[in-house]
Amino acid sequence: MVPPPDDTPESLDGQVTSDGESDRRVEKSVGECGGRQLELLAERRSEMQQQREKAELLVEESVEYFKRGVAHRQNGEFDAAIIDFTEAIRLNPDYAQAHYNRGVTHDKNRDLDAAITDYTEASRLNPEYADEYKNRYTDAYNNRGFAHNQNGDFDAAITDYTEAIRLNPGEAFTHHARGIAHYNNGDGRSAITDLTEAIRLNPGDAVAYHNRHIAYERIGDMERAKADHARARQLGYKS
Repeated sequence: MVPPPDDTPESLDGQVTSDGESDRRVEKSVGECGGRQLELLAERRSEMQQQREKAELLVEESVEYFKRGVAHRQNGEFDAAIIDFTEAIRLNPDYAQAHYNRGVTHDKNRDLDAAITDYTEASRLNPEYADEYKNRYTDAYNNRGFAHNQNGDFDAAITDYTEAIRLNPGEAFTHHARGIAHYNNGDGRSAITDLTEAIRLNPGDAVAYHNRHIAYERIGDMERAKADHARARQLGYKS
């Protein structure tokens, strides 16, 4: 016959132990593990608290740089303002108001590409900016479009004016400006379309009538060109 198995437990080092002694060792092991886990949790909680406190300090510091940047801009010190807004953003990258105000300062400093970049990031971080400051955002595209037009880059000008119209379709000036860019780019019919919309939005714009009369002449529609020329003069346009 096969003898029954020996039920006497062995310790981890292979020594035979009684049931009671085994239980005590297990309890001791569990107690040691549980105590270490509590220590680790306490350490982690302390680290998280320190991180929160550090983040709060960075936010507070970023606000101080932001305030100083506003003061510099109000004094016309645009370069100094940009430096402070940039530091505020470094300390708090999600600071939408700092991105927006740096964009305003870039705009005043005639760095329109940088202004649009900051306006875009401010709107991404806080979508309310897209509506709340729509006019300034639109102005940045209009101003850059004007610069492109002056430099002879008519395609880029049209692109910027188109974005400005997307943001604010009811602005007569932008339709008028895009019409001029289309004309300069050799597209008389698109120029007429934009100038017609500008006139619809602002019927008293003598310059828009004058420019549309020139566009009509380009495509050979002399009857409409003559009518627009007369209307421009009625509204006070003097060539």
